[in-house]
Amino acid sequence: MQEKFSISKPVVIADSGLLSNDNLKALEDEGYECILINLLMLKISRKTRG
Repeated sequence: MQEKFSISKPVVIADSGLLSNDNLKALEDEGYECILINLLMLKISRKTRG
């Protein structure tokens, strides 16, 4: 994917419940940036708004 789209490092976007601390550290050690989303909290937040 990196070669196909000429990008240096992709940003990893994942549900925070799916990545262990070891996996996060491994990604960080390799220089990847991560965006973690808590989908369960997002669902709860949407239900309480309306």
